[in-house]
Amino acid sequence: MEVRTAYAEWTGAIERLLRAFGLSLLVPEQLYRPAAGFINSTILGLRLTFHRVPAHGVMPPNLSNDRVPGRLEFRIDHPLHLWVASELVRRFNHRCCASIAELEATDRGLTREGLVRDGTRHVKDDARPVDDPSARILGWTTDRKIAALRKQIVEAERRATREAQAAAEAARAAAVARERANAAHDLLGIGDFAEIDPHRWSEQVIQLKSEQTLLERTSEELRTLRDQLRAIETAIEAGERQLRQIDGDHAVCQNRIDTNRRLVEGRENQLKEFPAYKHDVAEAGFAEVAGTVPPVTLDNVEQLAHQTGQTLQGKISYEQRRVNDASEKMIAGMSEFLGQFPEFGQTLSVGRSYAESFAAVLHRIDGEDLPRHRERFEHYLNENLVGDLLMLNRRLEEHQETIEERINEINTALRGIDYSEDTYVQLRLLNRSGHEVAEFRRSLRGCFEHGISPAPEERLQIFEQVRLLLEYFQRNPEETQRVTDVRTWFAAGVRELRRADDSEANFYAATTGKSGGQKAKLAFTILASALAAQYGLSTAQDDAPNFRFVVIDEAFSRTDEPNSVRAMELFQRLGFQLLIVGPFDAKAKLAVPFVQTIHLASNPVGDRSRLVTLTREQMEATEFEEEESREKEELLGTVAPPTPLGT
Repeated sequence: MEVRTAYAEWTGAIERLLRAFGLSLLVPEQLYRPAAGFINSTILGLRLTFHRVPAHGVMPPNLSNDRVPGRLEFRIDHPLHLWVASELVRRFNHRCCASIAELEATDRGLTREGLVRDGTRHVKDDARPVDDPSARILGWTTDRKIAALRKQIVEAERRATREAQAAAEAARAAAVARERANAAHDLLGIGDFAEIDPHRWSEQVIQLKSEQTLLERTSEELRTLRDQLRAIETAIEAGERQLRQIDGDHAVCQNRIDTNRRLVEGRENQLKEFPAYKHDVAEAGFAEVAGTVPPVTLDNVEQLAHQTGQTLQGKISYEQRRVNDASEKMIAGMSEFLGQFPEFGQTLSVGRSYAESFAAVLHRIDGEDLPRHRERFEHYLNENLVGDLLMLNRRLEEHQETIEERINEINTALRGIDYSEDTYVQLRLLNRSGHEVAEFRRSLRGCFEHGISPAPEERLQIFEQVRLLLEYFQRNPEETQRVTDVRTWFAAGVRELRRADDSEANFYAATTGKSGGQKAKLAFTILASALAAQYGLSTAQDDAPNFRFVVIDEAFSRTDEPNSVRAMELFQRLGFQLLIVGPFDAKAKLAVPFVQTIHLASNPVGDRSRLVTLTREQMEATEFEEEESREKEELLGTVAPPTPLGT
């Protein structure tokens, strides 16, 4: 990760905040066991922090530009970049504050000067300047840091030279002090003042000097020796000066030889790292840079190398910023393209690695003769699409009309059925509350609001409306099924009307709060009328030879006796052909007056069933005989339990 170019002024502060996390080691889940074992058993000699990165996938976090993670750029080709981004959002989601007032208003913040706030805790580490490039740890390369360290080395060497000169001056001052100390020591060795009394020695000195002068004036040999001595001393002094100069030049040359040898070894080691390096090619490539620097000498080679490195690094940074800016524009364009054409998302994704794929798509689109296809598309849009949408809308309206007609047929049947002594019921369609259906119908009508032959400038607008409608269908298949099913557009209510004046006596929007008998009465009434409408009985003659067969299973299991009888009377009056199925109990006997034949199924021994068929007259006769026998047994006092009919 590295600080984005647009927020370069925040680099130092963000580096301070993320220094410890940036120097930590990331260990993938599959390498955790061997890595932890090695680190645990090895004396490292340093402080090491490492993170165990789980193997399961991490969702891309939400990065905000006003937060530290949002001002970083990540290597999206690295497999762990999503975990790093998520960890930064979790641990270092500090707001970048432009002032102390803004820092005071947030719980976790960071100023550009490097002041960090975590709740009540504030930290500012000025051990190094906030813009010190030598302390940088983030970024794709270390070139800037190497250049800064080299500059520090040059400054350190200059300081070392100054300190060496100061040490030499101190050594000379120490020598003078030692000479003075020795003189003081000799002075302390004098025991008698007479030894240094000038008056005592002055006469002897004068006498000796007079004798010396006389001897020097009168001795030719001494004069000759003195001349030779002066000549020898002059020659020695000249030789010593020359020797000192040669020694100095030799030391300088030796120092330069050692320095150049180290430089040569360093350059050779650098060249070993690049076995494919070719000097001629590099010299031609750096001709532009070399033309702006003075001639290279042993004295200025380091300075020129540093200067050239800074120049090249500046160009690299400039080109990198151009690359980053171009990448941001490219990624924005990719995102916009996939947003407009999501069908390409199956083969394309946003990222630098997909640049060639996007270019291939562009080349394919350019080569597909879009103007010709555009003309065909506009023809289809004008001739077919709008008409198809009109047909869809008409089909939906026809379904609606069919439902309304069927309700009218049922209401016609219901008008002839008494719900109570002086009332009858009618079904009433109610629009369901909800904006989904209304929004769908409005969007559908908007596709052909300009007519079946829209103007050319309106066709793209119609296509965009159709595209949005189809995308809505793809995103919400269940809701699409619901809004295109006309039956879901309505809810039904039941109006109870008085026959005298058709005034409303009651309205049933639901059966909540009604008794079981009331619910059954309403259900049987609507069911019978719906069946009558289904079979066309509301408009057919009573003796019409049509098929109107109805099977009712468990017919009276959930109704009381009056409503059961009313239901039977209702089905009889409407002329239905009934098959009633149910257990033979007291409620089942209610159906006897309304049927012609009774079939009793029994299984007395448990391994086979049998069916006994009785007419209604036989059934009534059997019931009469059983009742008469029961009365006789009661008179005799020997009443036996009743025997189930048909056994």
